[in-house]
Amino acid sequence: MSKLIIDKIHMRETPQTGTWLFCFEAKVGNNVAMYHIPNKEYEGVVFIEMGLEIPNVNNGDLVNFEIRLDDDEEDVCSFEAEDQCRNSFTANQAGSQNFDADEDWNFSVHWRLVD
Repeated sequence: MSKLIIDKIHMRETPQTGTWLFCFEAKVGNNVAMYHIPNKEYEGVVFIEMGLEIPNVNNGDLVNFEIRLDDDEEDVCSFEAEDQCRNSFTANQAGSQNFDADEDWNFSVHWRLVD
């Protein structure tokens, strides 16, 4: 088995105006990992360097993820977050995938598998 590393998220456009907080959660089987820096604000087009590690992932495994954006720290990692996106990608040796959450929210996820 390998370890999946989700290196970064490239937020090309978000539905948030001004600054926003970010929360990312990924699941592969029973393995769950979350990335969130409390009170860390982002604005506009950004690369969010995460280095999020999920153990015991095989090439071809489905990776389900959720991204949440909000301007309130108490809500950003909850189902109360103002903006939420749920999606998935298939883990492979190294890759990236673009996602269009809606007409004013698009981003890409960048990952790699390591032994």
